[in-house]
Amino acid sequence: MNKDILIQAIHKIYREDKWLNDLFRAAGVELEHLKTYAEEIEAQYFTDTATWNLDIMERDLGLTEKKGKEIADRRSAIIAKWRTSGKSRYCAFTGGS
Repeated sequence: MNKDILIQAIHKIYREDKWLNDLFRAAGVELEHLKTYAEEIEAQYFTDTATWNLDIMERDLGLTEKKGKEIADRRSAIIAKWRTSGKSRYCAFTGGS
């Protein structure tokens, strides 16, 4: 998909060039990987979709009892702690008040 976007950005004379098509195909694959990584990082900003960032959130909030808990329970504990601690900037990430 990204290859097609890159091809459309150049003049139509160059769109049939094999070397440019190979170059854009390789660049398109790399852009897809970067897009995937960016989406994964963006997901970590929100409690509802965070996975590996839960450890950081728990550490920042002083939550220590996370051993053996399900991800949903950990997320609930984080949201509850944010809501009761008055840190409204964190509630914005979860849609809370």
